[in-house]
Amino acid sequence: MMKATAQLTEECRQWRFTLRHLRDQFTNHTHKLEKKVLEKNRRLAMWEVEHLYNQFYIQLINIHDLKKVIKRHADNISKQSMRGVLRDDTVALHCFLTNDVERLQHRLKSISDEFKMFLRNYPPAIYA
Repeated sequence: MMKATAQLTEECRQWRFTLRHLRDQFTNHTHKLEKKVLEKNRRLAMWEVEHLYNQFYIQLINIHDLKKVIKRHADNISKQSMRGVLRDDTVALHCFLTNDVERLQHRLKSISDEFKMFLRNYPPAIYA
C-alpha cells in the first residue's frame, strides 16, 4: 500500500513539474508571438496570430486547471495514506488524470509545432 501511495504521489509531483515547464514554454511562445507582431514592416496573417494567441491563452488556462486538480489529488492521496486506506475512486481518478495529462501534452506539442511553423513562415525582419 505504501509503495503504491508513494508511486502515485511521485507521479503527481512529476506531472506538476511537467505542467510548470509547459506553462513556462507557452508563456514564452506568447511573448515571442507578441514580439513578432510588433516587428516593423511585417504583414502577418492576422488570423494566424489571433488563432495562436487564443490557443496559448486557452492552453495556459488548461495547464493551470489541470495542475490544481493534480494538487488536490496529491493532497487526497496523502490524507488517505495517513489513514492507511487508499480508496478505489482515488486510484481510478489517478488513471483518468494520467489520460488527461497525456492528452494535454499531445495537444500542447501540436500547438507548439504549429507555432514553430509560423515562426519559420515569418522569419525575423532584417533592418538596414
